[in-house]
Amino acid sequence: MTERPALTSDADHNRRVLQETLDATPGGELEIPRGEWTITDGLRIPAGWTIRGAERADPAAENAASTLVSAGRTGHPILHVLGSDVAISDLGLKPPPADPGEHGGDRGTAITIGDYLYASMPDWIQRVDVRRVHVARPGERHA
Repeated sequence: MTERPALTSDADHNRRVLQETLDATPGGELEIPRGEWTITDGLRIPAGWTIRGAERADPAAENAASTLVSAGRTGHPILHVLGSDVAISDLGLKPPPADPGEHGGDRGTAITIGDYLYASMPDWIQRVDVRRVHVARPGERHA
């Protein structure tokens, strides 16, 4: 089943409704509606989810038809993949300005797969597919 949550101009609402959708079932398909949607902080993506934006009217266009903009200042990635069998496609991501952190990139990324620093041996994350994702961070080079 494809989940198509109703997003609004309220960044708190958008983050809450998206995270609740991801947490409510053990996997599925989440389609981000056409447009640019602000969220207050990043989303944790558990195993088994496909997240995709709306189809582009012009397949040759550079920008995605659906974009998530993070207003967060925590340094969390916009999409933090924490499980296997995840696909992300046809989506624009706009992280906030960020300090790359003491490890040269563990803060403020668009997508992070797994935890960056491990307290103990982690479970392997496998079969993660990322396609046609456009990261925009004007004036900065790290994504």
